[in-house]
Amino acid sequence: MNALKEIIVEFDASNLTWCCWKGLHKIPHAFDGLSDIDIYVPMRESQRPEKILMKNYWFQMEPLVTFDGVFHWYKWDSNINRFLHIHLYRIMRTGMTYSKSFVLDDTVILKNLEKDCNGVWIPAKEVSQYLHLLRVQLKSQGLLAKIFLLKERAKHKKEHAQLDGIGDLDLKESWEMFKPKKVYASSLISDTHSVLRRALGKIRSSKKRLIPAGAIISIVGSDGSGKSTLIPELQNACNEVFDNVSYNFGRPNFSLLLLPFWCIRAILPFARECLRIEKAKKATSVARQRNTSMLGVVYHTALAYERKLLMNRASKAKSTGHLVLIDRCPTTQVHQMDGPKITGSGVFLNWLARNEASLYSNLPKADLAIRLEVDLIDVLNRNEKRVKLFKESKEEIEDRFQKFQSYRPKASIEICIDARNPEKKVLKDTISVISQFLCQARR
Repeated sequence: MNALKEIIVEFDASNLTWCCWKGLHKIPHAFDGLSDIDIYVPMRESQRPEKILMKNYWFQMEPLVTFDGVFHWYKWDSNINRFLHIHLYRIMRTGMTYSKSFVLDDTVILKNLEKDCNGVWIPAKEVSQYLHLLRVQLKSQGLLAKIFLLKERAKHKKEHAQLDGIGDLDLKESWEMFKPKKVYASSLISDTHSVLRRALGKIRSSKKRLIPAGAIISIVGSDGSGKSTLIPELQNACNEVFDNVSYNFGRPNFSLLLLPFWCIRAILPFARECLRIEKAKKATSVARQRNTSMLGVVYHTALAYERKLLMNRASKAKSTGHLVLIDRCPTTQVHQMDGPKITGSGVFLNWLARNEASLYSNLPKADLAIRLEVDLIDVLNRNEKRVKLFKESKEEIEDRFQKFQSYRPKASIEICIDARNPEKKVLKDTISVISQFLCQARR
């Protein structure tokens, strides 16, 4: 069953008083994830609607401009591969788009409800007509308000058509029916601030942010498991809803903040060959097998500091409500992928090893690590098709695959996903896992 349909059925089963009070033309599109649905639940119902939403794995997000008593709830529906959006009103607020400073009396609306063909409670036709007439009037008070109303004219025309027009309804009567009260102070300063924030959000293509904070989601897997392919697809799917950022923990991308450490790695292109020489030494000298070359020490120390700064940036993005997607994840396991690598005997080398281990131990945890499970044959086939500088050999891929089986990411929760499935199925499963995690983490 459609996730939105499940919610309205449960609202009814719980004897909850609710209705879609405006935007009636959007209702069919809301079930397809193409629009939001404006649902009103009076405050006397306490926190019952929120509890029902959380129980069904919906999670709350916050736009740049917020209004008291108005909330945004989302859930990923894997049947239609879209996020569903409930615009939950606990107070019947309306008015200018940037202030919503009027509150309406809900008595007439709640006494005249009927179900539409989708099973959604809506106000009776005449009540909806009067309500639409009043809302347009309240949205046009002032020059700035008229400009915004002009911008929204297409939406109001659709609602007008849905209601078969408004005929010769008396505006005065609509005021008497809904008793609008201007209870939220609106001023030139506050209105300008709200408008500027909206404009800035449009420029930045900003969507909504998680509350009370974002989340760090790491995608982990052996080489060739599909991490680098999955993350851009995740971003594309989430861009409709989330403010999100992505980072590559394995090899942090260039940035001015990371410039000194990035340069150290960039001028050591033969570090990889050096590490290969170390592997050869391991086979011939047991006494020397734990010694890291000085070139390797410089490389891994620079990389550790680079990763520390990257994770600090990820934590900052999380604190501002972003969904942070990270390719790979830190670990404290020595000689494991994305963990400390420096080992050896001697005071200086031991000190460097402890310093590197300390850096990894103090890195922020990922909130969720999604582990992509694949077979060795799949990994080898995918690696063969990869276009990559210094691409790993078949033997290196096999060695890394076996080593990854004991890998433990530094994350609060780890969930495995079968990445042997087609890419679309893996994407759907990953988003479903993230959606459920976001809801559970906020219970």
